[in-house]
Amino acid sequence: MAALPNEIWHQIIANFEEYIPLKTWRMYGSHLVRDAPEDLRALSLVCRQFRRIAQPLLYRTIIAGRREEDKLGQALAVRTLTENPQLGELARIVSVDEVDQHQWEMDSVLGGTTMRDIIVPALKYLDIPPALKTRLRVPLYFDGFAALGIAFMPQLQLVDCTIDDVRSPLPWMLSGTLGLEDEILRVPKNQYADYYDDEEEEEEEEEHHHQGEDDTNKMKLQNIPKSSYANYGFPNLTEVRIRTVGGPEGITPAWVIEPLLLHPTLKTLRALGTDWFDVELKNLKWPVSRSNIEHLDLTESIIDAEGLKHILIRCPSLKGLSIELASCRREMFGDYEGWDVDLDDIGDILRQFGKGLEAFDLYTPQYNRAHCTEGRLGSLQELGSLRHLKANKKELLGPQVQDLYGDIGDYRALRLSEALPPSLETLYLHWDGHYFDPKWYGRKRARVNEEVQGLILENKHPNLREIRVERRLNTKDKHKEWPVESNVEGWEVDVVDEMVREDEEDYGSILTFLILKKCL
Repeated sequence: MAALPNEIWHQIIANFEEYIPLKTWRMYGSHLVRDAPEDLRALSLVCRQFRRIAQPLLYRTIIAGRREEDKLGQALAVRTLTENPQLGELARIVSVDEVDQHQWEMDSVLGGTTMRDIIVPALKYLDIPPALKTRLRVPLYFDGFAALGIAFMPQLQLVDCTIDDVRSPLPWMLSGTLGLEDEILRVPKNQYADYYDDEEEEEEEEEHHHQGEDDTNKMKLQNIPKSSYANYGFPNLTEVRIRTVGGPEGITPAWVIEPLLLHPTLKTLRALGTDWFDVELKNLKWPVSRSNIEHLDLTESIIDAEGLKHILIRCPSLKGLSIELASCRREMFGDYEGWDVDLDDIGDILRQFGKGLEAFDLYTPQYNRAHCTEGRLGSLQELGSLRHLKANKKELLGPQVQDLYGDIGDYRALRLSEALPPSLETLYLHWDGHYFDPKWYGRKRARVNEEVQGLILENKHPNLREIRVERRLNTKDKHKEWPVESNVEGWEVDVVDEMVREDEEDYGSILTFLILKKCL
């Protein structure tokens, strides 16, 4: 039998490579299956040919989560990369979480090796200015090895990570530029002093040794071109997914992840649990610096119209924007008394600054459990580039407000055809989660069906090819979701059940979807 060429074996073995799914990126690594590395390692031991094929795949996608064994794994990975830096050159995708461990706890996990034995040689290898090494050294003892490990992977294209707190070095390590020296130098060296104990005197002495070099290092930094790259320039980085620590109660100020907006090649940023409201917006360090981001996903975020305005002005190349308002759990440890989302203001901002958007998604049910959105987005016909829209129908069109005599008056809810731009290709209507009784729900469902049918029959949107409507789970009477008499010639109808919005503490919800597709 003729031997198969390497190209075919590569296609076969590549099926065992680790995979980071986008749909469940918000689940803090609990969704990741870690069987692939063992399978690839086993294949690499079969023969030399398989080893040459499998080893690059082993290091092309690297996953380290928040499990107990990963604390040791991250430390040993940094040591391996320090001793074999060519392996880091193979990495293209990494998923890593900052491990919240103090030095003495990590030393006990490492056994005969201390964190200092790993960090000091690793820092010496990196081609970064001495002052940055000084500022990076101490945080590494408390936030794990995520930033240091990533610094040894210069060809990364996708980074999926969880940051431990506001002192995390990860965002500025991923900024792609050495333009942050002044901010790094401002960090007081003793801000971590409360964590030290008597067993760390040797490290304190080493820090003291560097204090005398600070003035010289600062002068050197001032002579570094702002556009120069170090080991962590990441010229191929195109996507970052970043989660705040603490699960559904955690929140990260926008200024912490702001350095990511500075990366020149970054196109997609997905952030879970970030605060773009009020004082945190004022704390941004580079508020007028333009970003090349094209797709921004703000999941479980605290944001209002002013935050949206800042994003749209700062990201002139933005094509896709997804906003999921946070639940009250993320408000527990901050002052958000004035966090009121006015949809009229949101709509005005979109019409004024969002004309370049091709996709927009606004999801509010979690926010509305403790708050109430006011107004409506209104007509988006001025958004001439918009092709994909996801919104709640009432929040888009407005409610039908009646007076005491049942008259609608001046505040009439818009029709879908009045609100949607002619460029629209797909429409997705979120369910608000409300359900009172079967009769009430049945009437509401019938009204939505009537409006969707009217949108199709008016035929004012020639590019419209798909409409998806979220519904309460219907396991018995799916024929009621879209009666036969509502069918429109040239459109196919399907009713399916799908799992949506899974997170770390919730398996998500199974909803029924009404799907209408234009026959091509």
